[in-house]
Amino acid sequence: MGKPELKAKLRAAELAFSGERVRWLLGRTRHIAEVGKLKPVELQELLRSMLAEELERGLILSELKARGPLTVPELSEATGLPGKRVMWHLICMMKDGRVAISGKKEDYYTFSAA
Repeated sequence: MGKPELKAKLRAAELAFSGERVRWLLGRTRHIAEVGKLKPVELQELLRSMLAEELERGLILSELKARGPLTVPELSEATGLPGKRVMWHLICMMKDGRVAISGKKEDYYTFSAA
């Protein structure tokens, strides 16, 4: 991994792990385990999958902040994530107000960080 790629991943991690969703989940982990009666392995898997999702969203946000409005195919190429996964994250982040549709490029909508 080259220096630019490492910097991009670090920016993405910073964006991902400074978010409210991560802080909320980490702060409520014990309560979730007790109320949900989760086994330690189940709780660990829940945390792992949620943190992985946030890191992917951080990658997308990092690209949008660095390069401006991008389409799903452009984001897919830039992040290495499948297009369907990128679209799913964009929809989730639109609901959170972190991303917005900003225009159109050819047949694709462009998205930008809100």
